Amino acid sequence: MSISSLLLSTFELDIAAIDDEHRALLRAIDELNFNARIAVASPWFRSWQRRFAALCAAHFAAEEAWMSAHGIPEPLRLRHAQEHARMLREAEEGSGAIVAHGIVAAGDVYKLMKVEFFKHFIRFDIELKPHAAPQPSLVSQGEPA
Repeated sequence: MSISSLLLSTFELDIAAIDDEHRALLRAIDELNFNARIAVASPWFRSWQRRFAALCAAHFAAEEAWMSAHGIPEPLRLRHAQEHARMLREAEEGSGAIVAHGIVAAGDVYKLMKVEFFKHFIRFDIELKPHAAPQPSLVSQGEPA
């Protein structure tokens, strides 16, 4: 288990599909750390970036559908969707634009992505937790307290 996954486990929403997708996104972000010295102008990074943007787009659509299906108030849904749109624009930003910001290696992108991921989670996704189906406690399942 990566440090990212361990950290995320303390923030799980108890919404299985969304939690699973968050773990998949973190695994993709962790690939940048494992390939930290690869240039953002490289074919590997461009391939990673396309794959990551596709993962984000699918996750954001699923999360927004979940919010609609579970009665999340419209102002909250719209604010969350606007943040998703901003993040997706940045995820799709070409490597030339990334280099223009002074970022040259995958490891630099990794650091920024981790901050963005957890910042989004704390500012937006955590608001979904009260809408998750209640999980029975271990005590109610016959487990000792």
